[in-house]
Amino acid sequence: MLGSVASVTTTENRTPRHLGPEETRAFLVRLFTAAGASDANALVVVDHLLDASLVGLHSHGVLRAPDYLDYVEQGVIAPAAEPRLEREDGSVALYDAARCFGQVAGRLAVDEVARRAVDGSAVVTVRRAGHLGRIGAYVEDLATAGLLGLAFCSVPARYHNVAWFGTREGRLGTNPIAYAFPTGGAPVVADFSTSALPEGKVRFLRNQGLTAPDGALRDAAGQPTADPAVLYADPPGTLQPLGGAQGHKGSALGLLVEALGTLHAGEAVDDPARENNLTLIAVRVANDFPTLASSLVDHVHRSAPLDPTAPPMVPGEPEQRARAASETIVVDPVTWQRLAVHAARHGVALPG
Repeated sequence: MLGSVASVTTTENRTPRHLGPEETRAFLVRLFTAAGASDANALVVVDHLLDASLVGLHSHGVLRAPDYLDYVEQGVIAPAAEPRLEREDGSVALYDAARCFGQVAGRLAVDEVARRAVDGSAVVTVRRAGHLGRIGAYVEDLATAGLLGLAFCSVPARYHNVAWFGTREGRLGTNPIAYAFPTGGAPVVADFSTSALPEGKVRFLRNQGLTAPDGALRDAAGQPTADPAVLYADPPGTLQPLGGAQGHKGSALGLLVEALGTLHAGEAVDDPARENNLTLIAVRVANDFPTLASSLVDHVHRSAPLDPTAPPMVPGEPEQRARAASETIVVDPVTWQRLAVHAARHGVALPG
């Protein structure tokens, strides 16, 4: 999802802030409750954002907090709303999130799909949610509970900024897919957009005054560019599908997300009233699965690395290492400026 765009014009302004996790948590909870969230909802949202920052996924961490506060003010997010059941058929259920915070909807989806998978597998979809954050967090929770989890997240039509392969117009969202499964140790957790970069990563690069990797972006005329600002220009540029020269595979995966996240919820992909949808699938695995999964991880780890200083890792290990090593929350300068505006509006003191 796209939020407010702010410019960074000086080197001094490009210096990020480093804050303690607890002071950041307390500050953000005060902000969200001042904006109308219940204490419980504020904690769910803030803890999700902090964890994303701590595992190094800044694009889905504290950077998103001012967006969510903007959405509350604009009426896009209803801060006190809770999801409600729309229909169910055994192990399959659909919930209307009623424009609640995406993390609140995601938390309910995790609990419900785990509960319904007691006899094998289950599918739970939540529709009309706010931005759902790091999708990998939901399947990680399922894997920690001993389940194999799959997640598919589709986004509103107004954020269709990913070009279909071979075109220059946005037709899909970044449409992330995530999966996780248990092992004898930490779970394997994969989480990736079906575009060349997540939108939040583009925004983080722009906020830091950095360039995007080759092949990730095109301007409105369809020309390749490394300038992250083109995605927020008028007219906007586009993100390219995952896969570069093989981007048809990224487009195909993005289409799968629309089928499971949008069509499965009974919505049309181009409906302007759509919000964020999340479909979670949970599969109950056999008792020997974690042991076999650990063998699979070991099999990968035994691969001979091209670079001896970069041993092979399975999905989730970089985040696990970052979480273990993180001591501060990094807040980019644009996000800090936007948080300061909200803090002043709500009478909340800034940390630090």
